[in-house]
Order: sequence, then C-alpha cells, then structure tokens
Amino acid sequence: MSDFFERLTKQGKALWETAVSTASELADSAKDTASDLLDQGKDKAEELKLKGKQKELFTKLGEMVYNEFASGEPAEKDELLNELKDLAASLVALDEKRAAALAAKEAAKEAAETVEETVEEVTEAVEEKTEEAAESLDDFKDSVEEAIEEVKEEATITCPVCGVVLPAGTKVCPVCGVELE
Repeated sequence: MSDFFERLTKQGKALWETAVSTASELADSAKDTASDLLDQGKDKAEELKLKGKQKELFTKLGEMVYNEFASGEPAEKDELLNELKDLAASLVALDEKRAAALAAKEAAKEAAETVEETVEEVTEAVEEKTEEAAESLDDFKDSVEEAIEEVKEEATITCPVCGVVLPAGTKVCPVCGVELE
C-alpha cells in the first residue's frame, strides 16, 4: 500500500513540476512576445526610413533622367543606381527577417500547444490515479472494518440468557449469573 502512495506522490510531484515548467514557459513566451512586438516596431520604423530614402532616390533619379533628356547631356547615374540596389537589398533582408520571425512564432505556438496537451494528459492521468486510489482506500477501509468485526465476534461470547456480550473465556455471566461454557 505504501508503494501505491509513493507512486501517487511521485505523480503529484511530476504534475507540479509540469505546471511550474508550463508557467515558466508561458512567462518566457510573454516576454518573447513583448520582445517580438518591440522588434516589429523597430523593423517597421526601419522599413519606413528605407522606403523614405528609396522615394528620395527615385525622385533624384527621375530628376537626373529629366535633366539628361532636357539638356541632351548624359548624367552620371551609377552611384545613384548602386545606392538603390543597396537599399533594395536592405528591404529584402528586412522581409527575410520578418519571415523568419513569423516562422519562429509559429513554432513557438505549436510548442505551447504541445505543452498544453501534455499538461492536460498528465492532469487526466493523475485524476484517474487519484480516483483509483480513493476506490482502493475505500475497499481497504471496508476490509479492515470487516476484519475488526470478525475479530470482535471471535473475541466475545454472548450470554444465552440475558444477551450480554462478554469477552471470550468468561466462565460466568456477571449480569444474570448463568454459567457459560
């Protein structure tokens, strides 16, 4: 019986550890979410800055092309085009960073769902074991009570005349004086 209680205690401890671990993971997840939101804000600000710069460069490029057309003289556009290429590469890198962050977020969400399912399964198993333990204890209690009654019956005799219950081995009934076996 003590083995049963030891297993029940171990299962309870395991459930507690799982709950603590889950709470810790949820706190980490909340921290990560806040950090992700901050990073998203920074990324959005960077994107707006880059797009503003891109618009500025396109405007300069348009002016160069117009001046080239109007004056008939070729304009030196290579430096401006290189700046635009670098800017486009920065925007692509920012999009790739966002895609990676989204993939990581999905992976974290799946991991959280797995943890939640595991906690539910462990909780159900502990509840089931607890119910089994309660039933086992009830059965044990009933068998102990039956054994006590049997011992009482074997350890006593009843006076055939007055019906008083006396300890086994009593020779004379102290109530009515009848001689017992």
